[in-house]
Amino acid sequence: MKINSAIIFLLLNFAFLISGCGKSDSSKRLILKDGLFYKEGSSVPFSGVDTVRGLSRIMVYTLNKGMRTGSFKILYEGGQPQIVGQLVNSINQGLWQYYYPQNKIESEGYFVDNLAEGTWRWYYQDGKISEQGNFVHGSKEGYWQQYDSTGKVSKIKFFVHGVEKNKK
Repeated sequence: MKINSAIIFLLLNFAFLISGCGKSDSSKRLILKDGLFYKEGSSVPFSGVDTVRGLSRIMVYTLNKGMRTGSFKILYEGGQPQIVGQLVNSINQGLWQYYYPQNKIESEGYFVDNLAEGTWRWYYQDGKISEQGNFVHGSKEGYWQQYDSTGKVSKIKFFVHGVEKNKK
């Protein structure tokens, strides 16, 4: 299902980022120590923008006193966005958007304290909606609709605390 793949993809990319894999464009590599990022050889938590290249992607993020805070982007090799969001003290916050390689939105929704919250939407590559539903504290909640390529509702599911209860 699309929802799980988007969240899993994000978590895998964060694991990649935290692990320090890939080539950093900083003059010295950033290392993670006690939950903060430092330039290699420095005892002062890093503030600034770092760019990491790896896994056919480019990650650009801002750090303030060793914590990822501000803009976070994962770009395709050509420079077009794949994921765009905001971090506050290394926690996902606010609107996050995921893109197809053709620079069209694939999905979008909000995070509150690292958990999906509110309405999330997924789109076909032509921009028509393919699915939408609500999250409450990271769990699917209420009615979720899937749409066919003509825009008609093709399936409705109902969730309570992330558990599907019935199908229509």
